[in-house]
Amino acid sequence: MKTANILLDDNWVAKICDFGLSKTGPTNQTSNYIRGTPGYVDPDYCETLVPTQKTDVYMFGVIMLEVLCVRKAVDVSFDDPNQHVLTKWAQECFRINSLAQIVDTNLVQGAGAISARCLDLFVQLAMRCLLNQANERPTMANVVAGLETILATQEKANTKCIKAMKNRIFGGIKVLSYLIIYIIKYQMERRRFCLTFFPANIYGPIRFCLTFFPANIYGPMCGNGWPFLASLLGLFFRLPRPSMKGMGDAVSIIRCHLPSNSSAQGVLFFGTGPYFLLPQTDVDLRSYLSYTPLLKHPDSFGYYIGVDAIVIKNRSISVPTNTTTKLSTIDPYTILRSDIYNSVVRRFSLVTKRIRPAKPVAPFGLCYNTSAKGTKVTITVPGIDLSLQDGKKWTIATANSIKQVTKDVACLAFVDGGATSEPAIVIGTFQFEDTFLHFDLENSTFGFSSSLLSKKTSCSNFNFTLTHSF
Repeated sequence: MKTANILLDDNWVAKICDFGLSKTGPTNQTSNYIRGTPGYVDPDYCETLVPTQKTDVYMFGVIMLEVLCVRKAVDVSFDDPNQHVLTKWAQECFRINSLAQIVDTNLVQGAGAISARCLDLFVQLAMRCLLNQANERPTMANVVAGLETILATQEKANTKCIKAMKNRIFGGIKVLSYLIIYIIKYQMERRRFCLTFFPANIYGPIRFCLTFFPANIYGPMCGNGWPFLASLLGLFFRLPRPSMKGMGDAVSIIRCHLPSNSSAQGVLFFGTGPYFLLPQTDVDLRSYLSYTPLLKHPDSFGYYIGVDAIVIKNRSISVPTNTTTKLSTIDPYTILRSDIYNSVVRRFSLVTKRIRPAKPVAPFGLCYNTSAKGTKVTITVPGIDLSLQDGKKWTIATANSIKQVTKDVACLAFVDGGATSEPAIVIGTFQFEDTFLHFDLENSTFGFSSSLLSKKTSCSNFNFTLTHSF
């Protein structure tokens, strides 16, 4: 057996050949001495002249070395005579622990490189096959089992390598996103959004403000330009935990998507807190948070939570099993699949029947009249509770469920996504207004509060005068 006698087909299946091309000798002649190809001859066979199964094991060990070193079993082109026979050279290098000098560099460098652990296992197996005493060599069954173990180990290492490569790519995207934000800071006009960092070993947070396109560039559905910012923030949500030194493991985000006529600044926190808003400077906002598992969808980069039901004034609207609920930083309003949307609208209409209805304004399907004899009326509706899979409850209060569309009309800020909408539930940015959200990527949990307005504060109440600006 030697490499010249092994062929590989298109599927990398090995075929043994050459023996069919041997000369046919006289039928009455018996051979009692077999010559072998130099470099492949078993030392034990040279002494006994009796081929055994372990003879094949030795020759397979030579083949393993040829694969490892990408050179012939015998090569007299080397100046050093000690390197002419691959097995003798490899065994000496193995003895003095310097086998790395003869291993082909393509196997240990670059993409697809063999792992150090697999390389060590492969070399040890090859050396065992090349032991001088036949009875000390493994059987071919053991060799195959060993190679299968090495292959499984390498495939596992490849998976880790791919994951690490993805992290490096995402890291590069994250750096690029910071560069984009930095450019936006100097290019856009009239709209400001502030990022606040809490690095380690620095007294107080560090803040810088960004400027964005005015709302009228994007049209009425884009409010004050938040979806443009959200598309950048979505990049952060899809990335592994922040790797910036000193910023901690979690990303904490206060979403300040205020009405388009608001000139308030928003805040985006990186770090582990604590977080305070005026006027309650002694209350850490983290105390308002409830947590639920942050889920991943196999076909999406987004983040999801599990919702079992939607509860409106003690009446539960069941959500079909395995329904996915996406947290969206782009969609302005919550989108429901038609079957869920119709049930929610029917129930909401029933519990708000005392409020004067109005003609629906697209994209909404349920609207109310908010004027009485020319005077604007503030309406209050029951809260909408999302019953989460871990038993927690996320309450969407009036401020996040009713959108003032015109001076006289307010609508339920939920949109019909159609009969085949997937995910079945998409929570939009309007439902995030003036709530404190914590995307804990390290622990795969999502923290949420009810509306901060009920706590007599809002996202615009961050005390920027206490920060270091640049």
